[in-house]
Amino acid sequence: MLGFLSINSWILAYAPDSRIGVWRKRRVSLRAERGEDDGGKLDRFVEWLENGGVRCKNRVTVEQFSGVRGLGVLQDVQSDEELFRIPGDLLVNSREILRHPLFQDGESAPGHQILLGSWLLMEQQKGDQSAHHPYIDLLPGKDDFEAQGGPLEFWSEEELAMLECPVALELLQYRLNLLENAYLRLQRQWPKVVAGPIPSFECFKVAVAVAYSRCFRSSQGDEPLNMVFAPLTDMMNHDHPTNKNVRAFFNEAGEMVAESTQHRSAGEQLLITYGELPNLHLLQSNGFTMSENSYDFAVVDAQRLLSMIPETNLQFLLEKSLLLPDPEGKVSRWQPVSKRLEKAIALYASSESNFLQQMVEDTLSTFTTGYGEDRQLLETLESQGDLDGASMRSLHAARIRFQQKRDLLKILN
Repeated sequence: MLGFLSINSWILAYAPDSRIGVWRKRRVSLRAERGEDDGGKLDRFVEWLENGGVRCKNRVTVEQFSGVRGLGVLQDVQSDEELFRIPGDLLVNSREILRHPLFQDGESAPGHQILLGSWLLMEQQKGDQSAHHPYIDLLPGKDDFEAQGGPLEFWSEEELAMLECPVALELLQYRLNLLENAYLRLQRQWPKVVAGPIPSFECFKVAVAVAYSRCFRSSQGDEPLNMVFAPLTDMMNHDHPTNKNVRAFFNEAGEMVAESTQHRSAGEQLLITYGELPNLHLLQSNGFTMSENSYDFAVVDAQRLLSMIPETNLQFLLEKSLLLPDPEGKVSRWQPVSKRLEKAIALYASSESNFLQQMVEDTLSTFTTGYGEDRQLLETLESQGDLDGASMRSLHAARIRFQQKRDLLKILN
């Protein structure tokens, strides 16, 4: 998840029957600009976990890894060892939030991240009277998102232009429309069922961004979709699925269980995976990108192809998944390069030679920066240490541009 804290104490777990405790000896160098005192927030969070019945089978630490907060281990851990489990009472479920009077207005159910974000706003207004206050107190705010680059809804127009990725802007606009409509609904309902002032739209955006970056899916198979806040578990950072060393799952008792999937030595970081996700998705939903991501893919401007397809045939191509829709359900102008796209080209542009290559060249011609220029910028930014928020956004944008150009050039070559 998104790192946002400097930590001056460690979370420990002792023997299988021991609860979480805090080792107060400082073991992490603090970044000066973050301050040396978290105001006791971590201590209160640990006490809250302890009182809530959290059990740790191995000693788990909260510390900084390459400048990003995460979970690590204080002792060697073997594969398939249980690390900790979170009782169901401490989890926050989106389907339970849906039953709140705020959403009993006869309208359709909002998205699960919007449900969780709305719950967060209601609990924040309760202050220390909230049963989840110690957990909420450690969640990121807008400043924390912006310091790490943040989801795209917090970028300025100039920063969004650095992406040179129209499909990202298309998805962002759709998400902003959803947020605006959900906020209008919240404005209407809030005074009727919630004590306290109506949160601002900016606060609403931050709360939903927290939900996107922190929630887990708890439903399985054909079960109705359910997303949850899972304290402590959501402090683990993401890595490529092949590099993860922890699996987090929900057992039949409704607990969140974290188990190791490989041996980890004392001092190493615990990593989960959010899934087989490209950088474009990670940036939009979680506010970060990875330097190497094998799930990235090339996207081309398909306008040349779409102009050759009769309007009546576009729905057929959508139904057969040969072309992908935009957020509104229409055929998107921007299509990932795939065997399915090649099949659509074969159906409607077979008489055109090197048609895919032409679409790739069309797409490459829209960039204002060159491949070598982006590679040099990326190397420079990645070699630097403590980047500020603006530099982090430049880094994320450079990765998106470079990855697109690299993969498009591979097709030409």
